Amino acid sequence: MRVSRLLARALRDGSDHSLPPAGLRALAGGAALALALAAQPGLPRAETLSDSVALAVSGHPQVRGAEAGYRASERAVEVEKGGFLPSVEVTADTGYQHATRGPDNADATKANLWRRRYRGALSQLLFDGFATSNRVEAADSRARSSLFELYGAADEVALRAIEAHLAVVLGRRLVDFARENVALHRRIFGDVEEAARRGGGSTADVDQVRTRRAFAESQLRRLQGDLQNAEADYIEAVGAMPGSLERPAVPLDKLPPSVEDALQITWKSNPRRRAALAESRAAGHSADAATGSFYPTVDVELAHEGRKGVSGEPDFETDSTALLQLRWNLYNGGADTAARRRALEQENQARLKVYEIDRRLRQDLETAYTNYRVATDQVALLRDRVATAEKVTVAYGEQFKLRQRTILDLLDSGNELFVARVDLARTELDQVRAAYAILTRIGTVLPALDVKLKVEDVASVPEREPAAPPK
Repeated sequence: MRVSRLLARALRDGSDHSLPPAGLRALAGGAALALALAAQPGLPRAETLSDSVALAVSGHPQVRGAEAGYRASERAVEVEKGGFLPSVEVTADTGYQHATRGPDNADATKANLWRRRYRGALSQLLFDGFATSNRVEAADSRARSSLFELYGAADEVALRAIEAHLAVVLGRRLVDFARENVALHRRIFGDVEEAARRGGGSTADVDQVRTRRAFAESQLRRLQGDLQNAEADYIEAVGAMPGSLERPAVPLDKLPPSVEDALQITWKSNPRRRAALAESRAAGHSADAATGSFYPTVDVELAHEGRKGVSGEPDFETDSTALLQLRWNLYNGGADTAARRRALEQENQARLKVYEIDRRLRQDLETAYTNYRVATDQVALLRDRVATAEKVTVAYGEQFKLRQRTILDLLDSGNELFVARVDLARTELDQVRAAYAILTRIGTVLPALDVKLKVEDVASVPEREPAAPPK
């Protein structure tokens, strides 16, 4: 406000200058308005960053798709556990049969019968080289991997929602700054043009201000386009129109002090890494399951069968059996050995995937910390720049009273203040963005925002017709 008071005083004291006082009033108003934006009372309560993230992770198709994958992997565990339980099978058949019994000559007995047969059997696996138990363990590990993939998808969507939220907040601030700047240039242009018509100014001044006005309008249009793109990104990430969004602060209390401290948390918390570890364990169990084919399979079977007309026997017969059965494949062309080797290589592949993720996480964290520290240092420097630009604007107002500065000098100082504020606004949100990028890599972004991921059954998803092509 000190800027506006001093410039207003310069208007009163320097009213005999060649430029009409309305132009300097516009400059004073433009310099003061941005200073007072944050202090305006009665503004509606903004939607928080937590609100945006909660909406995003609760309904985004990427999260719900990962949730469906987790549910499917749970069912896969149940499928494999079925191998431990008894199997009950009932078969029946009936139909015409031509049977020949006896020697293969004219004395053979021939019969045309209507046959029927039924059989019920209960079998229970006793031993299969631990293949079933290892398949259950593998399926259980894959289910855990799918659960961590779900949390990883939620973290990714949360970061996209955070970036979209920050982009809309920044876009709106920059559009506001640009509108003030355009309004200022238009008023100054009108005053300079009027002064030139009255003979109190030059056409060169008019042309120079016209050029700057056109540039300011071009900046506004570009920033409006950027804001529209940011709002479209917000709708995609969050699934709702952006309301009055709150400008979030840096979550200083949630950030580890160094990269090494962050890595210690990341090794235990990052969902993508935990998913890869679970997948590695699943591959190990699958390799052990492949070894089961080298062992015999032992099971017990209780069966009852009734038949009539089978094999030309006209009488009704029944059989009841209780059998201990052993099956052992001794050779099948080397397929079992090849399957075992394939499973071992898949286990190696899964382990190397963990190492790859570790490298990427370290790189991503180092990059995120560098971005955060650079932005933090820049924020301090840019705040000094804004404060200095405000002082320069005030000093130019004082010098204008003494006719030591022209209106173009004042316009330059106002534009410098505008650019400084734009750079500061961008960097402040870059700092917030980098902080949440760190939390996302660590795997603690949702707890930091007090957002809980609810895992629900998504078995029924309505079908949608494909969108019609644009005409």
